[in-house]
Amino acid sequence: MGAEEDSFQELSQRYGVRSFPRIAIVDRNGNALYCGSPPREEESLVQLVSQYR
Repeated sequence: MGAEEDSFQELSQRYGVRSFPRIAIVDRNGNALYCGSPPREEESLVQLVSQYR
């Protein structure tokens, strides 16, 4: 999604995205479980996502 898109503007305000790259993990109700910089290593990303399954 491009930063200029209206949907991005709405989501960035909702989840506090102020810089790139950024990752947000949200539940089915749209609540932010994690919002931050993505890990650099693949294994670290897998571990992060696994915490919220």
